Amino acid sequence: KTLTINSATTQFGSSTVLTGTGSINLTGTQNLDLPTSFSLTSSSALLFGGTVTVSGAGTFNIQTGALLTLTADTINTNLDIQTGGQLTVAEGSSSLTAVVTTVSGDLLVQSTSAGGATLTVSNGFSNNGTITLDSNYVIGGRTTTFNLASGQTLVNSDTGTIEFTNSGNRSNSVINFNAELDNQGTIDVDHDTTITTSGTLTSTHG
Repeated sequence: KTLTINSATTQFGSSTVLTGTGSINLTGTQNLDLPTSFSLTSSSALLFGGTVTVSGAGTFNIQTGALLTLTADTINTNLDIQTGGQLTVAEGSSSLTAVVTTVSGDLLVQSTSAGGATLTVSNGFSNNGTITLDSNYVIGGRTTTFNLASGQTLVNSDTGTIEFTNSGNRSNSVINFNAELDNQGTIDVDHDTTITTSGTLTSTHG
């Protein structure tokens, strides 16, 4: 079952826990207010069916086994993608404007049949998990883009992997990675990719 909420603002207070086999779908243009930290778990399903802006003083935690998908949404709170958790950025332009405390799980930016995908991140962070840029549209090429704000650095740690893939297997798919990068881990290039930096790209590993 799905509970659909279409309102200007939805607030998850300090005691909010999502459990059960159903899902909550936030539709329309609305704000999700987190006055305290909120954890998305493997037993909860939160859908952003509309255009959602997450704001508030709390941290949004994506825990082990949990999945959150953004399609032209914005997260203005701190974000923690824990080991085994996944944030997927699908079609449209989405943004992370606050602090990404850690990426120990999976961050997937994936264009689809509905359109290209762009993720813009305002602050530098460390990747201890896997960041994947992928085009998954089998009929025609799509553009998949990762942008990190100028002057910020993405550190790919010795346990981190950055992958550039083309699961749609279209040669005209475009992948752009625009960030200053300190690579201490693994970069896996399985499709033509353009890395653009206004500063320094440092690699101490393969």
